[in-house]
Amino acid sequence: MRIIEERNVIKKNWQEVDLRVALCYPNKYHIGMSSLAIHVIYHLLNSRSDVVCERVFLPYAKSTPVSLESGQSLRNFDLIGFSIQFETDYPYIVRMLLDSHIPPYAKDRIDKDYPLIIGGGPCVSGNPEPIADFFDLFVVGDVEPVLDTIIDRCLEFKTPRNYLAEFLDIAYIPSLNQDKIQSIWVKKLDEVSYPLQQIIPMVEVEDRISPAFGKTFLTEISRGCSHGCRFCLIGCINRPYRERSLPNLKKIIDTGTRLTGVEKVSLIGAALSDYKELEDLCWYIVNSGLNLSIASLRADSITTKLIEALTKSGQKTIAFAPETGTNVLRSCINKEMTNDDILRAAEIASEYGIHNLKLYYIIGFPMEERSDLEGIISLTKTVAKLKLRKVILSINPFVPKAHTPFQWDSQPPLKVLRQRKKFIESALRKFAPKIELNFLDFRWGKIQTLLSTGGRELSEVIKTVAERSVSLGSWRYALSRSRIDLGDYIHRFSLYQEMPWDHIQHNVRREFLIRERKLAEKGKPILR
Repeated sequence: MRIIEERNVIKKNWQEVDLRVALCYPNKYHIGMSSLAIHVIYHLLNSRSDVVCERVFLPYAKSTPVSLESGQSLRNFDLIGFSIQFETDYPYIVRMLLDSHIPPYAKDRIDKDYPLIIGGGPCVSGNPEPIADFFDLFVVGDVEPVLDTIIDRCLEFKTPRNYLAEFLDIAYIPSLNQDKIQSIWVKKLDEVSYPLQQIIPMVEVEDRISPAFGKTFLTEISRGCSHGCRFCLIGCINRPYRERSLPNLKKIIDTGTRLTGVEKVSLIGAALSDYKELEDLCWYIVNSGLNLSIASLRADSITTKLIEALTKSGQKTIAFAPETGTNVLRSCINKEMTNDDILRAAEIASEYGIHNLKLYYIIGFPMEERSDLEGIISLTKTVAKLKLRKVILSINPFVPKAHTPFQWDSQPPLKVLRQRKKFIESALRKFAPKIELNFLDFRWGKIQTLLSTGGRELSEVIKTVAERSVSLGSWRYALSRSRIDLGDYIHRFSLYQEMPWDHIQHNVRREFLIRERKLAEKGKPILR
């Protein structure tokens, strides 16, 4: 990758620190730098005088991954930490290790001078088993409460891999038998340190390496979600919902934008709309002369005052997630809003200067019927009649996630999903270009299901894909080589069956998930 000019990069003398940490994101620079987790961990580690933390991303071209700060190979670090946000990035973890001449399997690194390898992120907190064989330990949940302790113990034990049992109280050690691993979570966001001097790539927004939000100060206003949509991983494992106080956020934004030199603030949180003082926060940002960016909002939270703040700051596009086209199916998945809520929100947005509206839908839910697809078509047509330039639909297949009431379910066959896609396309195609349709390739939806509900038997499959190319063809080859039938594998669970991730414990218990799954069925019969 070419040399990038960045603001607020931290470079330390390796001879003056005791521990060298590589912070890895298993994908390209522009994707990794859009992740708040990278900024948080980079800040926390480099705030210690005895640690140097440098970033490593998947190279844009085939080459050895090296750190951006000093060009060091992963092999030269003491500890390698992977922030894992998406299941489909799993092969890139293995590829980065292989290209750095590090054995990907933890068992092949025993008693040898290789870096300790740690993983964390939402995928790990949901189901780490498909990649468990590659890691020495995992952080399950929030990293802030345990990061210093992990570093202190790595410094105490010069060969920490030989003392993995010393980490059992704060981490998941895949090589050791642990009946239960309790997730860790930050109780009060105001009490944890926040990255104010975030790294800003000095590139134009149109540049391919520009992060998704451009030159912006990422501001996490809340963590977790209390709505409990029955298909959502974050809504089920990241509880309870927690907020930063408005006075604290004002200080963070004032200081952060000054230290980063940017004029835009992007609000981050799984449930932004639930922030009790969201309108006041948005107007504070706008009245400070800053631009404001919010990726997605709950339609039932939209107010005139909120939309006015967004449009005054220059935002022309907002997104809602109806998920389905009917109130009945929305109730089954516990997304408690109505079509009237969505239409009212869309009308307010169009009247007060929003030009483009994105709508996120999911097809293939266990209770989905033809009427629900007709509902997507009808709702979208009605929205398109408003004073909007464009209505953009993002339609993805249902993917069952661990620790959710739908964890026992599976997707409809590819043939069925493609029929539903064709049904929606044929009804809405004539409304182009005002209505734009974007579908995820359903074959990748199958791979996501494989990885989100898989076990350790997938490690060899992931390694094979990493050794070839991360493509659908490589996945087919790897599954065939391991004698795994994709269709049978992702349809293998029944209610009350033991799951590969049952040892991971969150605030939502199995009994609650079973009850919720049964409640979901009462709305409509399961589609066979």
